[in-house]
Amino acid sequence: MNMRMIKRRSLLIIFHLISFIGFSQPVADFSAITTTICVGGSVQFTNLSSGAVNYNWTFPDGGVGQTSTALNPLITYSTAGNFTVVLTAVASNSVSSTETKNAYITVLASASATLKTAPTTNNQRLCLGEPLDTIRYTLIGAQGATFSGLPPGVSGSVVSDTSGGTLTIAGTPSMSGIYAYSFTTTSNSCSPITVNDTITVDASPTISLTSGNASQIVCVILLQLPLTIQLEEQQIQHPLLACLPE
Repeated sequence: MNMRMIKRRSLLIIFHLISFIGFSQPVADFSAITTTICVGGSVQFTNLSSGAVNYNWTFPDGGVGQTSTALNPLITYSTAGNFTVVLTAVASNSVSSTETKNAYITVLASASATLKTAPTTNNQRLCLGEPLDTIRYTLIGAQGATFSGLPPGVSGSVVSDTSGGTLTIAGTPSMSGIYAYSFTTTSNSCSPITVNDTITVDASPTISLTSGNASQIVCVILLQLPLTIQLEEQQIQHPLLACLPE
């Protein structure tokens, strides 16, 4: 292979490299493990960008204008509100791409509880021995709760997740009465809230004697003789007709 051919191939390779580098376009993208937190909580961001070598994060509304050049930054939010996140991904040729997610992070000052079952389930009335219609709330900013005032046989529980949890109250009351129950959220840095509702359990119905004697003896009259009547000049005989008065 002569020198001219080698130079030509080298130039071709260099040309392709320059073309590739010159037209490389980065794509900025990111996600967060959770997008709802309490005041004072932190969010771990995950960089999903491609074709970039440098990253510039800005958080216009959170943590007094925090910025970061980390690949996957951890950001703490000290005030309540909805916050925007911006990521600029820069390629080696200085070409950049920007991803903006408006109001992406929600920071709560206090926990919240939203009834997810039918509107009447949180205040319900039932008979003793009947199972309670399940009561279910979605919790945000709280991963636990304490319960008080529930009827005997009824209990509450919470299954937690990254943003809060699901609160469930279920069971079969074993004692009648009017039960003003409540639950108070726990866990996380959100201020706790208390929810108050009522479950009314009616006693089983009873029957009582108000007059007369519950034990009585009655006589049954047995007819011995048939009764004969004249109907349109025809005679009809039947034992039951003997019941008729004279």
